Amino acid sequence: MADMTILFAERGVSVTLVTTPLNALRIKPTIDRATVSGLPVRLVQLDLPLHDVGLPQGCESFELVPSRSLFWNFFAALSKLQKPVEQLLQELDTSPSCIISDKNLIWTADIATKFGIPRILFDGTSCFSLLCNHNIVASNIHESVSESEPFLVPGLGDRIEFTTAQLPGDLNSRSKDYKDFHKKVREAAEGAYGVVVNSFEEIESDYVEEYRKAKGVKVCVMYALTSPEKTILIEIQSNFILLHIPNPNTYLIDIKVSVMAKQNQKQLHFLLIPLMCQGHLIPMVDIGRLLAKRNVKVTIISTPINITRFNSILDRDIEYGLPIQVLEVEFPCAEAGLPEGCESVDTLPSHTFITNFMNALSLLQKPIEILFEKLKPTPTCIVSDKNVMWVAETARKFQIPRILFDGMSCFTLLCSHILHTSKVYESVSGSEAPFVIPGLPHRIQVTKAQLPGDFNPGPNKYLIGARQKIKEAEDGAYGVLVNSFQELESEYVEEYKKATGLKVWHKINQNPTSLNPPHQSSSSTNISSKVAEMATQRQKQLHFVLIPLMIQGHLIPMVDIARLLAQSNVMVTIVTTPLNALRFDAIIYRDIQSGLPLHVVQLEFPHAQTGLPEGCESIDTLPSPKFITSFMKALSLLQHPFEQLFQELKPTPTCIVSDRDVLWAAESARKLKVPRISFDGACCFARLCSQNLQASKVYETVSETETFVVPGLPHRIELTRAQIFGVFSEDSNPHLEDIKEKIQEAEKEAYGVVVNSFEELEAEYVEGYKKVTKRKVWCIGPVSLCNMDNLEKAQRGNKY
Repeated sequence: MADMTILFAERGVSVTLVTTPLNALRIKPTIDRATVSGLPVRLVQLDLPLHDVGLPQGCESFELVPSRSLFWNFFAALSKLQKPVEQLLQELDTSPSCIISDKNLIWTADIATKFGIPRILFDGTSCFSLLCNHNIVASNIHESVSESEPFLVPGLGDRIEFTTAQLPGDLNSRSKDYKDFHKKVREAAEGAYGVVVNSFEEIESDYVEEYRKAKGVKVCVMYALTSPEKTILIEIQSNFILLHIPNPNTYLIDIKVSVMAKQNQKQLHFLLIPLMCQGHLIPMVDIGRLLAKRNVKVTIISTPINITRFNSILDRDIEYGLPIQVLEVEFPCAEAGLPEGCESVDTLPSHTFITNFMNALSLLQKPIEILFEKLKPTPTCIVSDKNVMWVAETARKFQIPRILFDGMSCFTLLCSHILHTSKVYESVSGSEAPFVIPGLPHRIQVTKAQLPGDFNPGPNKYLIGARQKIKEAEDGAYGVLVNSFQELESEYVEEYKKATGLKVWHKINQNPTSLNPPHQSSSSTNISSKVAEMATQRQKQLHFVLIPLMIQGHLIPMVDIARLLAQSNVMVTIVTTPLNALRFDAIIYRDIQSGLPLHVVQLEFPHAQTGLPEGCESIDTLPSPKFITSFMKALSLLQHPFEQLFQELKPTPTCIVSDRDVLWAAESARKLKVPRISFDGACCFARLCSQNLQASKVYETVSETETFVVPGLPHRIELTRAQIFGVFSEDSNPHLEDIKEKIQEAEKEAYGVVVNSFEELEAEYVEGYKKVTKRKVWCIGPVSLCNMDNLEKAQRGNKY
């Protein structure tokens, strides 16, 4: 909608954009620049009555609503804007000639009728999606088939098949509130003058025409809203008022027809039965989500208290249309002699209750089998934790394949298998005497005291018999799913397959189910372990303070690094300014809610003191390059407030990771006596080229267009002066020269540098850069791989 505002204004249309204060902050720099350039744009802010509807302060955008249960509160708050908008219309000097509103703001239909103003709807999806949705609703064809049965969408030029499980929430939601809301959306759309669609006609011309015919309204197809060279054809051209809903999730069809695979076949349906214990439950839920994202129907069965541990994240997945459901079975605590509420191994008062817990777990077999018989479509596979041993019998009874889940690595599983078959530990005297585990690719020594519980059961009768039962259950399994990846332990994966004869799946979609991608794990070192070596107080929790440079290409990877560190149980504090914090607040908020030790601290950016326009808190929001010097001066003024903040942080930070362009961080680290690591978003190839050019000054001996060889590289690389960035150019800004020298001095003092690259990509350049700079270099990228789902990717950086 912000892009649309600018596009209209560039064509001489006077536009008033109405939103809330927090959302206005996100687009204010863009609107301010348009106003300064003379475009007829006005931004009006209306307070969203959060308190009146029971929403937390700051929840002015859909993605900031903490849970699904508060969605309707959010829409209730939006509906309360009707009266202030009507007052605004009465106060405007010139009566608007048109309202363009998001289709979910259904109350704008009443406003348009009341003031006699034409209303145009905005829809962010394509005409293909809109036509599919319209034809399905009109025909009700989806109500005449089962959930897994494919049906043909009527009235389309192409043959398009769906199942009801693939439909968006407004077409298959079981929620009456949800259905009623979308019915009102459709009714409100009937009185609209037309609809603006964020698509372009060349990509779907047939669907544009068919949607126009089906709806009987004018359809304006706007080219992605970010391409100003496209002409906008709107017949009403005078004064516009635009109202937008902050980041709504419209849950409309967004399916690529080209990848609709095997629609006439039976849909896969996996039944997941996790062990009720955090370390087993969490990865099993992750597996369920990964399967659902591949269009596999997933049913997870657990108990009431355990379901509360993951229901909020699955609720969002279900709302987004993923084919995943959760079924609840009561846990028989009383029958097994367990205290009330002990539904997970980690909630047991003591280890003496483990036998009671496993007895209670076994009592779930019958109720789960009753549930199984009612499931539609019939499950095609069971994935169960290896410790839920009775599932083997259930799978035999229903003649269904069963896959085991094991949260350990293939190295651990192979060691355990060999120890149980060889019994080598039984011939060792004493618990501290070392012995070699036979049959491994490497020489591994352990003591009996280091072996897990099933090798040292003591008086626990359950553990004595558990291993044999698990082994018997494994023998009937189709295979085993391991939360690991082959690059980490390829020899142990192969040996475990040979030793057990089982199929072994060690990853889904090239990644383990946690958020640590293979490129991080395959690196020879990682940032948190190296700094841990440097910290002498091993018991003290690591606390990293991250200071990113305020520009998209530097800020985004620094936030990804913060999340990766927090996932490794390192406490992380990100220091930035208010407007930059808005760029990643949604994704960090979810991480904090999930228990990660992440904090964001905001420092006011002193734009006024250095002559910067209000709202210019990032290099990419500067009106022109001439403001770069003012921006760097404002950045330098953050040093003192940062040092004051640092002394207040608890626990005391053990390391600073700062962008190489935040020059004052070096002095602050010296003053505060804390190690500092420099972050560089470029690769080692680029860094080595830059280093060698600075040292050799070879570019000074040639003309602007004459090629020269960059010295000291593993390969022959030729450049011209015209291809060299900024500080190497003849007309280089003297201020940039000064910055370059300060960066070089600051880098010499750094403990090391973190590079957003990976060693396999440029091994020779990594080594060359280490040798030239004589500094530690950690290649931990690409750090963007920590964002596993589309929501996380979409919420990184500036969305306007």
